Amino acid sequence: MKFSSLSKHQWKPRYDRVVIEKAPIILKNSLEKDGYKVFKNGWPDFLTVKDGKLRFIEVKERWDVLSKEQIAMMQILSDNGLPCFIWSPQKGLIEFKNYLIQSEKNKIKNKKTEYKKAQVKNSQALGN
Repeated sequence: MKFSSLSKHQWKPRYDRVVIEKAPIILKNSLEKDGYKVFKNGWPDFLTVKDGKLRFIEVKERWDVLSKEQIAMMQILSDNGLPCFIWSPQKGLIEFKNYLIQSEKNKIKNKKTEYKKAQVKNSQALGN
């Protein structure tokens, strides 16, 4: 893999603390300059390997939801053929795509509940 913006002339190894601390930023900026989208946040909690097969697993409690970064990361991994799962003590292991479907259903259900509550509140305010 070649990175045009990271030529040997631009990157001369120096082992002082400041350069070492800035190395990830230098690399990220160089990769982005070469057209890569760089992700640092959102990686699943676990990468598991069994019989040579990879699997990514994010751990969430019942009340916890995936962040935008986690959704983006798991979508990229899934789109590239890498299986991703969400695990919680309450629900066990759920495939990422099924988790997204359940999340959308829950959002719709919550909106319907909010709508019904608003109707009741309006009805009470009007004295019906």
